[in-house]
Amino acid sequence: MKDSVYFEVLKDSDLYRDYFEWMSDNTTVSNAVDIVRKEFGVETSSFYAVRDYLLINPTPKDRKKFASYLMKTKDGRFKKASDMSKRWVELLKDVKYVRKPQLYYYLRIVGRWTERLFHHQNKLYGQIGVEVDGEIGTIPESFVEMKASEFYKIVETLELGK
Repeated sequence: MKDSVYFEVLKDSDLYRDYFEWMSDNTTVSNAVDIVRKEFGVETSSFYAVRDYLLINPTPKDRKKFASYLMKTKDGRFKKASDMSKRWVELLKDVKYVRKPQLYYYLRIVGRWTERLFHHQNKLYGQIGVEVDGEIGTIPESFVEMKASEFYKIVETLELGK
């Protein structure tokens, strides 16, 4: 079995639709971060997008200010009953995709793997690589395999800002 597969995802696939919906939802998530930071005076800009609760990478000032609202057992996680967590959940109520789609859910993968998923000019590209003990199952028809050299030309174009 191949250790890496490079591909373009066709527009009529679930992954393509899910990815671009996530891109749209990501704007809402970013706006929600800005709203919560402003409304509650959160210093850190490091938030983790989780639908059901608010999770931050708190600064020392945030730890002190929100000590009674942060869970003792989970660093940076606000209690669900806190006003900030309630506001966060409210702001994300219409968001379908809080996190970027993962290839694991669209391919049959066994073992440990690495993945890359990005878009360029309304096309979606991906790479999946498995470790020595892993295996990639059947590639769906909506994933058009490409040569590694073609894939890396696109990556290079993006890195050079062309």
